[in-house]
Amino acid sequence: GSALTLPSSSVMLATGTLAGNKSWVTPGDEDVYNQLNSEAAAELGFSSDETNDAASLEFSFTADEGIESVTFSLIYATSEEIGDMEYLDAAVVMVDGENYAVFPNGYLLSNANGDFLCETDGDIITGFYNISPVQKVTALLDPEVSIHTMKVAIADNNDCSVPSAILITGLT
Repeated sequence: GSALTLPSSSVMLATGTLAGNKSWVTPGDEDVYNQLNSEAAAELGFSSDETNDAASLEFSFTADEGIESVTFSLIYATSEEIGDMEYLDAAVVMVDGENYAVFPNGYLLSNANGDFLCETDGDIITGFYNISPVQKVTALLDPEVSIHTMKVAIADNNDCSVPSAILITGLT
């Protein structure tokens, strides 16, 4: 396989500590919960009784006339077992209410997508054993609004004991 290259700087949100070794019993995130319980997710067997230990960053911005999208790169990292549908930690990147944080197969960023996660010994991103390659994402802006919103969130699903993280870099 090819080498995994990490960005030199990024914003990292995690469901536990940034070292990936502890989670907290804190509230979940409604957007992550809704994505885990969407019709598309249900067709794949995803579901959520509750999300916990959420971390989120949300902000508003304006775009110059003619700007129709934003781009960024992301990495999803988790210590959850690959393919564990009961403890399906997930992340979202919502731009104007639409989630753009999906793997190339269109599935939600989660530990269910083993084809898109590289197993490591936890030293590439300290404490996280399954890491996605860097993905470049283009998110369309809603042309009907003048003030746009972007939200990055990650949450544990149905437990609060194994951490996951999302890294965002290169937002333009």
